[in-house]
Amino acid sequence: MFASFSCVLEEVEHCDYFSANGGVPPANTALSIEQRGRLFAVDAGGQSVGALPTRYNYLADCMAAGFTYEGRVNASTSTPVASVNVDFAPRRI
Repeated sequence: MFASFSCVLEEVEHCDYFSANGGVPPANTALSIEQRGRLFAVDAGGQSVGALPTRYNYLADCMAAGFTYEGRVNASTSTPVASVNVDFAPRRI
């Protein structure tokens, strides 16, 4: 339940980071997970980068139990469709 995982973010082109920068964050960019109705990966400035796939909705319960999730972009591309792949790991608050 509290294992590290990798995922491809969804809705990247509709998020704050893409709108503000015209592209995706580069590899090694630090991200964390926040609940904003849906779970989103956000950068250090609070800009949403992409939504986590809904299969990770259980993480909201983990976060309520005192865990945070931090990660790094391991691959990203803006073309032909914006895509961001992230590795996340849990941390106990």
